[in-house]
Amino acid sequence: MKFKFGVKQIILTIVGILLIGVFAVANWAANANSITLHKFFGGNKYDSEAGGEAYAMGDAMVSQLVEDSAVMFRNENNALPLDASNPKENKVNLFGWNATTNGFLLSGTGSGGSPVLEKNRVTLAEAFVEAGYEYNQQLYSDYAKNSGAGNSTINNVGQQSATSMQAIFNPGESFYTDDRMQQARDYSDVAIIVLSRNTGENCGSGETLNFTNYNNGTWLELTANEIAMLENVSSWFVDGKVIVLLNTSNTMELGFLEEYGVDAAFYIGATGQSGARAIPHLLYGQKDIKDAGGNVTETVKVSPSGKTSDTYAYNYNLVDGKNYSASWTSAVNSGGSIYYQEGIYIGYKWYETADAEGFFDEAGGYDEIVQYPFGYGLSYTEFKWTVEEWPSNNMLTVDGKYEVKVRVENVGDYPGKDVVELYYTPPYTNGGIEKSAMNLLAFGKTVTLDPGEIQTLTLSFTAYDLASYDDYDKNDNGFCGYELDGGDHVLKLMTDAHHAAKCYNTNDKEIENTYTLSCDGGVRFENDPVTGVKVENLFTGSTAYSGTPIDGSTAFSSKIDYLSREDGFANFPKETTFTCKSLPNQKPSQTYSTNVWDKMNISEFGYGVDAGLYLVTLEGGAKASQRVLEGREEASIEYNVDLMEELWDYDAPQWNDFLNQLTQSDINNLIGQGKFQTVALESVGKPFCNEYDGPAGFNQNSSGAPSNEKWVVFPVEILLGCSWNPQSTYNMGKAMGIIGNETGVHGWYGPGLNLHRSPYYGRNFEYYSEDAVLSGKLTAECIRGAKENNLTCYMKHFVCADTGPNSPNWYTWLTEQNFRENYLRPFEIAVKEGGANAVMSGFSAVGATWAGSNYAISTQILRNEWGFRGSMITDWENSYMDKVRGILGGNDLWLGQSGTNFNFNNNAQAYCARQSAKNILYTYVDCYMTAKTYSDKVASGEYDDPYAVNIDKPMVGQAAYSPLFIALWTIADILLILGIAACVLFIFVTPAQIAEKIKGKKAVEAETSSQSSEPSAIDEDNS
Repeated sequence: MKFKFGVKQIILTIVGILLIGVFAVANWAANANSITLHKFFGGNKYDSEAGGEAYAMGDAMVSQLVEDSAVMFRNENNALPLDASNPKENKVNLFGWNATTNGFLLSGTGSGGSPVLEKNRVTLAEAFVEAGYEYNQQLYSDYAKNSGAGNSTINNVGQQSATSMQAIFNPGESFYTDDRMQQARDYSDVAIIVLSRNTGENCGSGETLNFTNYNNGTWLELTANEIAMLENVSSWFVDGKVIVLLNTSNTMELGFLEEYGVDAAFYIGATGQSGARAIPHLLYGQKDIKDAGGNVTETVKVSPSGKTSDTYAYNYNLVDGKNYSASWTSAVNSGGSIYYQEGIYIGYKWYETADAEGFFDEAGGYDEIVQYPFGYGLSYTEFKWTVEEWPSNNMLTVDGKYEVKVRVENVGDYPGKDVVELYYTPPYTNGGIEKSAMNLLAFGKTVTLDPGEIQTLTLSFTAYDLASYDDYDKNDNGFCGYELDGGDHVLKLMTDAHHAAKCYNTNDKEIENTYTLSCDGGVRFENDPVTGVKVENLFTGSTAYSGTPIDGSTAFSSKIDYLSREDGFANFPKETTFTCKSLPNQKPSQTYSTNVWDKMNISEFGYGVDAGLYLVTLEGGAKASQRVLEGREEASIEYNVDLMEELWDYDAPQWNDFLNQLTQSDINNLIGQGKFQTVALESVGKPFCNEYDGPAGFNQNSSGAPSNEKWVVFPVEILLGCSWNPQSTYNMGKAMGIIGNETGVHGWYGPGLNLHRSPYYGRNFEYYSEDAVLSGKLTAECIRGAKENNLTCYMKHFVCADTGPNSPNWYTWLTEQNFRENYLRPFEIAVKEGGANAVMSGFSAVGATWAGSNYAISTQILRNEWGFRGSMITDWENSYMDKVRGILGGNDLWLGQSGTNFNFNNNAQAYCARQSAKNILYTYVDCYMTAKTYSDKVASGEYDDPYAVNIDKPMVGQAAYSPLFIALWTIADILLILGIAACVLFIFVTPAQIAEKIKGKKAVEAETSSQSSEPSAIDEDNS
């Protein structure tokens, strides 16, 4: 038979090649995502067995956090609180599709957006009913039918579409008929309008600024349909009460509140699963306290106490063709780069400094530009501030520590909380070190004070907290680093960043809100005040890491024009926006890695040398097996407390023998297999640990698996930032630890510390504030609370990962002063004050070097200058996140599962891989010992803490394994192999030929059978 290669063979060859490609890609994808797929198909043994009490506690905390954080912007003519005894006010109209179940925002989208299970969700309408108030069901139903029909999951639409979905479902002008509006007006005097904007990971920057659906404006402005709603409601309820609730992930332009005469307005953010319960409490100024049986035991008064964590400008775009907003104009990716051209003047630091320079005079002044300053918020009551003590020493010294004590008295008629804000104004010399005219220094929030009650708040700070970072020696004193210029540093007690507080002395006489600290000749901070390590330029000039200054001074033919206060911001591009440069033809190298480890001594390193040192053991001290440590086999285990206490000293000599027990495979797996886990290690008795996304509670968005039904979805961080209450974030951290402890979770990818550099960034909801000090203080307490309950917090994203879209291979250009004073500062506070022991690196490059492999950032600053002890994990796993360069720079763990294969004969790789393993294991030890120490103090009666957990028994997570996934993978491979084999077979043989051969074979068999049935000659003879 002659073989012919015709059309059929060509088609079969192509199909076969495609099947081979599918086989290769499918197996690569299945292997690369096996951890995720095992979790998706296999579930979690903790799903329904535990967490009931922790869930109830966390759920109750959600509404408390919203109550503590919601900001009242406006309350004209004391429209609020509503009168619950008035039959025309004890029921409400809910206007807007965003007031309906599908439209009301509970979270953001992407990895940081936590979807709320239907059974755990409290809608806005349900919240009013629970609180004892009725709502207009006819109006509510009309919105649901006319706007969001069939859109049952809009809360989690995700990605780019999220920014528009929340607004475009509102109906237009034709919806507001006379009959419908008359029915609403007859029903109640109260009209509550809900406006929502949803954002998330990978959405919200330059490409989302303009939508035709947004009346040719930006998505921080009103749509045409929202304008129609406001116009109709304000005209029909002119003698009623119009209230706006801003259920948004970002700040909005709120001039419409004044334009349409809105009576009252609240920022409520995205409330989490049950935070809506707080809304009727705030609007009516009261809530019922119920016992375990649901019976009302008392009714208490409630007053809003939130303060803005961002500045609200009237317009973030051009005003009459002129630009007055500094940060967002150069906030987008341009040619693979992001330029922080606004310098240190982010958020209120721009608006307050520009006002001090008279920059807004031509536009009518500050009040024409800024609607609500940073730190602004109203209350139902009033407070009186008495300054009990200014700093006893008014001289600034290198080791100076200072206190301001303010007595806060509730002099109103309502119980409430108050926030005392302390700022400082440093001396500024034209052309000298860049300085903001207003800088948050310290703050404090009272507990709930009844009328007449008093609480004294102590605001503490150091001289270092007032220092500026001079990266270019602008004051010509021969020094680059943190320093205080000579002159007056003025402390200011403020009600927000713009308005001075009315203050009294202890003799009840009104006094100035200011106090001057003097600095003769200046003060230099040559060493870090906590660690004593030398501080010097690491990113500027000829000594910049990787040879590429992060200000871009050597990457471009001309220097980037960073905003300067010199001559009243003379270089501000008022007529246009900032002009971003294009990258040079020859990009600076992103593959640079340090060589400081090349000569490290590794002679004492061993691998697999068992010294009998195990973090956890079977009861009695015997070594636990891998199956036990992975949660696959039940056994009674216990912590080796004595060993853990020794290893809690990061420099203890015991670490050498302990680490020598690790095999090279152990080290490779521990570093490379970090996708929502840290692996179990039999060699050192380390249990398997589950770790999950955050920061508004645990979630499994990135794996596609459903969240544990006992996990609580908390309010988003942009709302929690408005609490200005470290006690609230501390409590949330404690709650996360309890929930994790009861549902098998040891690690949490949160809190988020990046700054709200632009109001258009899609991930702002994951971060607290535009200010580094507020963000850092809130984060520090959240981490402290979580650690006390044995939960590892990977604060994120380190660093300059402030955009909406993730920024792989994007260069970030900024000055070292801006870098240190703003973007590094919240992480510094979290490390030094919160004891942070884990961090997530970002997608972005700082300058030209990926942050995770940047030795200057991840080692010299984080570990050396600040004294960080613990581990750093990547944000996902991308090809440019090279593992060798990563461990050399200071990154320890990869959020992936591609594995590693370090060269343990290479000094640098062997040393750094071992160091990374140590850092990961130290994080585990530090969390346990922190929790153990705290738990012992609670047990002894030293602390009274209802949120403390009992950690006597080690928590062992369940390593992901699903027989169903393995079976499906095997079946798919078999089918693909059969398909490939069929293609190969049919290329050379046709089905007809196969049939002919089968037919011929059958004929031969038949003939043979026939012949065997005939009598032989011998038989014939015999017969």
